[in-house]
Amino acid sequence: MFTFVDDERVTGATEELMWQVGHTVGGKQAYLGIQDAARKVGPCSQTPRAWAGAVVHVVPDLGVCVLTSEEKLLKLKHIVGKYLELVLSGEEELNHKDLISDRGILVYVTRAYPGMVPYLKGFHLTIEMWRGNRDAEGWKLPAKALEAAVIQDNDLGPMDEDAADASPCVLYGFADASGKGLGSTVQGYPTRALVESSSNPRFGVGVWGRDDEAESSNFCELANLVLTVEEEAAAGHLTRSEFFLFTDNSTAESAFYKGSSTSPKLHALILRLRKLELRYGLILHIIHVSGKRMIAQGTDGCSRGVLLEGVMAGKDMLSFVDLGKSALERSPTLLLWIQSWCLNSSVQPLSPEDRYERGHGILGGTHDKHNVWIPDHEPAGQTHLWAPSPAAADAALEELLKASHKRTDTFHIVVIPCLLTPRWRRLFHKAADCCVTVAPGSKFWPTDMFEPLWVAVILPYYRHSPRQLGRAPLMVDMGRKLHRLCSERDANAGHPRRGTYSVTQDLFPLAVLHDDSASEWVRQRKRASRLNSACDGAYAVIPFQCELCWSRNLTGADLQLPRDLRFQQCIRRANLDAFAGKAKTTIASHVRGLKRLVGLSLVLRKPPSVSQTLRGPMPVDDTVGMSLAIEMLMYSISVE
Repeated sequence: MFTFVDDERVTGATEELMWQVGHTVGGKQAYLGIQDAARKVGPCSQTPRAWAGAVVHVVPDLGVCVLTSEEKLLKLKHIVGKYLELVLSGEEELNHKDLISDRGILVYVTRAYPGMVPYLKGFHLTIEMWRGNRDAEGWKLPAKALEAAVIQDNDLGPMDEDAADASPCVLYGFADASGKGLGSTVQGYPTRALVESSSNPRFGVGVWGRDDEAESSNFCELANLVLTVEEEAAAGHLTRSEFFLFTDNSTAESAFYKGSSTSPKLHALILRLRKLELRYGLILHIIHVSGKRMIAQGTDGCSRGVLLEGVMAGKDMLSFVDLGKSALERSPTLLLWIQSWCLNSSVQPLSPEDRYERGHGILGGTHDKHNVWIPDHEPAGQTHLWAPSPAAADAALEELLKASHKRTDTFHIVVIPCLLTPRWRRLFHKAADCCVTVAPGSKFWPTDMFEPLWVAVILPYYRHSPRQLGRAPLMVDMGRKLHRLCSERDANAGHPRRGTYSVTQDLFPLAVLHDDSASEWVRQRKRASRLNSACDGAYAVIPFQCELCWSRNLTGADLQLPRDLRFQQCIRRANLDAFAGKAKTTIASHVRGLKRLVGLSLVLRKPPSVSQTLRGPMPVDDTVGMSLAIEMLMYSISVE
């Protein structure tokens, strides 16, 4: 069942099943006091009316088709006919307001027909021609006022039905342009059996002509993709098929999914790809991958004339396609890293089925005396780990957004490999309060993962404004530090607490200082950063231990969250207060001295003469008065 605002739509395998689901939903809503307007209930159909801005029909030979309403289609035909008549009549002046209004309707229609997006470029260019510095067709002129390139709309001609393969299949391919050369590798698989390939990998090798050598790398990469698709289409491999084409050029991916480009030449190439989709019933995916994956797969060598690498040497094409694997499936040690810094050290990833119940805070349920199923909700403060595959990330993030609004007292962690990002990037940043990009090369995300890992943390909502902390200065600063730390590809990336240590201001709010004009003190943010976050090297001056170690020292047991959350915050506040007692310049001076001593000890080949607080192991005892400090902190916030 799908919900749009206050409207629901039921889907099912059979008409009888749909009627049963609709009856059950209506009965439960009535039991809960939610009015169900029977006059709005429509019959079960594979060709229903418009809903949520689109018309979705099930066609036996084509499958699920997304259309627009008849009213919008008639408006589209009227607009196109109106401007076609004006152009044929030789009219050169068009009404600017009418262009803007008509463009809005066309943009709405293209949401159902993405193949029409490139054709809106003429409207965009015409509307913006008044800004100046444009050529006769509306394209922006370069800084040196070079002449705009002439776009040639290459007609593909009618499809050769004798050469077309009527049986649909799934194809995977890689294309790369290196310097003066270009290459591609493609392999097809039947849709009903993705175990064995229908043929050996097909490869293409070539060099650019004299006219194309001076073109930009973005043009060469996208042009190579277009040539690869056109060659497969001419060979009859793309009819009613799905083609996953990988490239190491991010501009080609973004331009294809955007549907247009500010470059006339790139826009012409995108238009050729969209025409291929429409003519052959093709579903095309342009996917950006790391250049190292391209090298390991063998297409990079193919573009240079080397035909003994990757799939050319006999490796399986699917071993280089990780669209259906989650980050935890690809790197099992990633879960241990997440558990090391998560509030719930035993957190486990949600299965695809759990994303629709346990991810929403539902732990089963029971039937009441009226035989109505009442769900059982989990306690507050729980943590859920979402680790979908890139291919299913958009659907998982949609459920995550619903869950975060339904249960505002729950923590969420999201980990997704950086693949197919145009499909889920916007949802990812919309949901995240703090996001980090982990570069390949750490122990939990090694170099053979190729692409970076995106990690997001979603915090509970607050009862007061602001409801979310995603754009709070403290969260933004922490996100920057974590991003810088996890991009260094060194041992410090193994544990986030080595590079940053901060505390939320729930239990210990920081007083806001004002100047004589009642404005916030100019150094308020600097003061907050100083008191609520540690600086690099502070552990070399202060006998630092984490919350888990202090819990064992003081109570002889591990922290049990969320029960011991206040105890944990007190320990962290005491540690930060100890760090704030030393100036950053003093800490930096001590760190430089320690590094010098360690360097001299390495020259002498002897252990450095540093204290036990740095070398460890730390004593299992309270030797610095941490217990008293915690009691004083609790007294300071509880006294009337």
